[in-house]
Amino acid sequence: EIADLHFNLGMVYNKSRKYEKAYDSYLEALRGMKAIHGEQHEDVARVQHHLGGRRTLAMTYYEDSLKVRVKILGPEHVEVARTMYNLGLVYQENGDYKRALECLTGALKVTKHHLGNAHEKVADTQHSIGLVYQKLGKFEESLQTYEEALSIRRAKLGQEHTSTATTLHNMGDVIYGGELDKSMDCYEGAFRIRFIKLGTDHVDIAATRNNMGVVHMKNGENDKAMECLEVALRIRETHMGKDHEKVGDTLHNIGLVHKNKKEYERAIECYERALRIRKTKNDNTKLADTFYNMGIVYANHGGYKVALSHYKEALECYRKTGLLDDHPSVVNTLQWIKWADRQVQKQTQKQQQEKDGQDEDASITTTATTATITL
Repeated sequence: EIADLHFNLGMVYNKSRKYEKAYDSYLEALRGMKAIHGEQHEDVARVQHHLGGRRTLAMTYYEDSLKVRVKILGPEHVEVARTMYNLGLVYQENGDYKRALECLTGALKVTKHHLGNAHEKVADTQHSIGLVYQKLGKFEESLQTYEEALSIRRAKLGQEHTSTATTLHNMGDVIYGGELDKSMDCYEGAFRIRFIKLGTDHVDIAATRNNMGVVHMKNGENDKAMECLEVALRIRETHMGKDHEKVGDTLHNIGLVHKNKKEYERAIECYERALRIRKTKNDNTKLADTFYNMGIVYANHGGYKVALSHYKEALECYRKTGLLDDHPSVVNTLQWIKWADRQVQKQTQKQQQEKDGQDEDASITTTATTATITL
């Protein structure tokens, strides 16, 4: 009875968002349940399942819960599917996409068996599988799974449910690399729903506006892009704080728009702010993108030495992520390092000739490509 009391108290704390107290109560319940029933009991597994909600220990508790539940309830039980689903989400958050996919597809099979193919829980699992495929770069599989989830969510939850918006938003991310118009259709659909349900100042509104801005930018609609991105930045700074990584992403994107508009000083200002944030997050891929684009801006107005320095910093960051010299990002950066180095040599030579009183015509044309846009 005392163990049950601790368990119920943990549920109350959890619903009240008092997670530390919830964790302590669940832990006391777990000790009591194990003392009464031993390690291999459904009540023990039930408490372990709830303890899994605390991310730092989630994987261990969900794995233990799954073993117990499979042994006691069998692999086809709905509670087994529930734990597999949550364990899959933890693997996904930790970047272990292979195991995440195994758990989520297993959960999907059992959930369909018990609840049918068109249940909202099936849609939740399909949406999560779509996200894993997206992280793995398997965009066709991701889009197909999202579409299945969207169909169920529209039918069961309605056209204007926030979960419907979430799937539409993610579909926009997947389609972004291909058909920009279809991507924008998804983002606009997500935005309409979120605007109605969440208001004008929600972080999900910021996410969609950010991505709409990126699509506008890719279409050459820089003013529309800036309008969307400035809204996203304001919301993210207000609700997430000025040092949040999402703020850094939006600042980076605003820098890209300023670069496209040849507003180089403003572009550098945004990139430097984004860089300060990204350095604290130790995300070498995003750091590389920002260093690379800073190099482009400096190269475009003749600052070849600074451009060369930033290209080299971008290369170092790309290599820290494990990319080899045959990767397109590394190949591209190496090419611009050679180009910038030549420009520095020409510039130095010209300055020396001018110093010696010699005139020499030197016509230098600079071109540069943009790095991958952060979504």
